[in-house]
Amino acid sequence: MTLGFDRARLPFTLRTALASSLALVVATLLHLDSPQWAAMTVWLVAQPTRGLLLEKSLYRAAGSVVGSAVGVGLVLLTHGHVGALVVGLVLWVGLCAGVGNVLRHFRAYGVLLAGYTAALVVLVDLPHPDHIVGIASERVLAVLIGVAVSALVSGLLIPNANEDDIRARLRQITSDTLRWSAAVLASALKGLDERSGLTEQRRLLSELAILEEMLDPHTAGKINSRISLRTVRALIAALLSLIAATLSAAGRVRRGARHDQAVLQTLATDLSVIADRLEDADVAQSLVRLRVALAGSGGAVHVALEALLQAVEALVSRKDTPAGQTRFALVFHRDWVGARAAAVRSMVAVGAVGALWWLTGWPYAPFMMIGTAVMSSLFSSFDDPLKILRFVLIGSSAGAASAAICHLWLIPLASSNVQAALLVVPFLLLTGVAMAHPRTTAPSLDYAMAFLLLVVPVVPVHGTPVQIVSGSVAAVAGIAVAMLAFRFVLPVDSAQRLRTLMEMTINELEALAGQDSLPHPTRWRARLYHRILRLVRRLDLVQGQGVAQPVTAIGGGVATLPVGEAILRLRHLSVRADLPRAVRRRVEVGLKRLTMLSSRPLAAAAALEKAAASLMLAEGGATLDSEVLRDGAEALREHQSFFHLARR
Repeated sequence: MTLGFDRARLPFTLRTALASSLALVVATLLHLDSPQWAAMTVWLVAQPTRGLLLEKSLYRAAGSVVGSAVGVGLVLLTHGHVGALVVGLVLWVGLCAGVGNVLRHFRAYGVLLAGYTAALVVLVDLPHPDHIVGIASERVLAVLIGVAVSALVSGLLIPNANEDDIRARLRQITSDTLRWSAAVLASALKGLDERSGLTEQRRLLSELAILEEMLDPHTAGKINSRISLRTVRALIAALLSLIAATLSAAGRVRRGARHDQAVLQTLATDLSVIADRLEDADVAQSLVRLRVALAGSGGAVHVALEALLQAVEALVSRKDTPAGQTRFALVFHRDWVGARAAAVRSMVAVGAVGALWWLTGWPYAPFMMIGTAVMSSLFSSFDDPLKILRFVLIGSSAGAASAAICHLWLIPLASSNVQAALLVVPFLLLTGVAMAHPRTTAPSLDYAMAFLLLVVPVVPVHGTPVQIVSGSVAAVAGIAVAMLAFRFVLPVDSAQRLRTLMEMTINELEALAGQDSLPHPTRWRARLYHRILRLVRRLDLVQGQGVAQPVTAIGGGVATLPVGEAILRLRHLSVRADLPRAVRRRVEVGLKRLTMLSSRPLAAAAALEKAAASLMLAEGGATLDSEVLRDGAEALREHQSFFHLARR
């Protein structure tokens, strides 16, 4: 009888609880004044795989060292002056919140941790600034104890991430994309509408976005990973490019472009066969057939397939794809808008509590400031922090109440610090049980963190009952302040992050059309590829929240690729010395219209069409340049609602 518990998860949570209890006892035996920090570390670095545990432990240790050093520096520089300390903490927490929001994975965690660790070190025993070096040293030592115990108890028992799963999913998505491309090309050649493949296109893009998101966790902590992240990301970018190129090729067939239809017909047949062989794991023969199929082809589909072939060969041979030898890669999207908002929000929240402390001298304001600093920075990178903080508030309130109970009634029964630590252990074990039940999973970790932050298992108990309860209430109030900041100071949720991403993508297209210098095309494409993947992933998260229909918005995201290629083509045409004056004028008008494509997408599309027509007239017929311009115009016309939506 499981009573609703997740039997697969229960061993992991109980093992973590035991490791946390052991770390608490070890730190107590080493006579640390705050042994609970070692127990907190075990909970915070707990991960389902060994690589994730190793990497998060390293970043936690590094963040703790940096944050503690900054905390010591602030106290020494300000000599404990409250006003100066508040200003220093506000600036440091805000800086770390901003930087953490443009980094990925555990790098972001390490930076955010460094921000609020300084607050923990500074505020935990402010009346005794001469203790600051000892407090910081104990903080770092406790973290290292927690990391070591977690590695010994959990690290030896949990498995490594299964890289074969990534490889299998890559093979499947490659096969599915080739099959989809073949079907769309065949439908277009038969005069059928390729819109019937929109659902499959949506699924493929979603799978690519999920795969890209999985890469860092699956290779975390592995120096000799069998998966080259650069190779896999090049493969994902090539698949994304193939999807866009297939849609453009189908559009050209519909427009009556005949010069490459025979090649596309052969390619459609070959792609279908190759896709079947990839599923049968006959990769070597599939690669040979793909290279033969590419022999007479051309255009964007050919370029995408060549890059795909290069990445697949590197993946099969387990060799890295050398940087610069492929047109396709991923340059990570950086949410600078969200980073600025996170920095400002954290500074406002921490500054408000700091001002309260400075002006009133309220002795429990430091506890409140700690809660605000942790929550306003740590959750700033989450898609919907306010929704998560509701569970945090529930769990933390329960944890604070449990800590007060321990201080008031249990710890006074102990005759030594070890006995006090053992009296705390049952609360940690119950947390491990609660984390394995679906109804209590969400607030359980926050319960453990609040409980361990506030409980000090040493005898005699420090503080009167009124002081203990007041400190607990103040810490929970700090979480409420962070919630108010997320609600009223530059509010953020999944839908807002999606809109920001769309706006940044469109703004970059407009900037590409208007800026004086031409960016490196490979780097520009690489960043756009990753933004499209992030767009798809965010759309997965906001379905049902009143945002654009997923297929429409994702189609618009993919449409930015041909629009961007058209802009690049115009930029190259604009510097051609032999370009006729009439064509040059159309090119310049087209670039000018494209600087305003978000407000007038149809006008930008018309300008591209006119530039293409003028170029065809000058060169005696359709060329690759004119077809790329027409691809961009068609993408703008078909997805004009996306470009308007991005500016609402």
